[in-house]
Amino acid sequence: MKYRSSITAEDLCILLAALQNRSNAVPLADNRAFRLEIETVIRFSVQLFGTDPVALSRLNVATSKLVMNQPSAALAKIESVLVRRGHLPRKI
Repeated sequence: MKYRSSITAEDLCILLAALQNRSNAVPLADNRAFRLEIETVIRFSVQLFGTDPVALSRLNVATSKLVMNQPSAALAKIESVLVRRGHLPRKI
């Protein structure tokens, strides 16, 4: 049986904002726990937006950015998925 999360897009927005605030406060590029939290948000995003090929592509890029030790870029890609899906306002 496949595990289904009850996470919502609003939950993802809150998690994303918390991770962005944390990444801005202290440089955490080498912090394993921080990277695992980003991986979890990516996994939840895939569960939520798994039928959207553009979202999946962006989340694959986010995973690649995380592997290349660019957590801020990974968070930006996750944010772009939420913006595209209409859950976050576009930045001007």
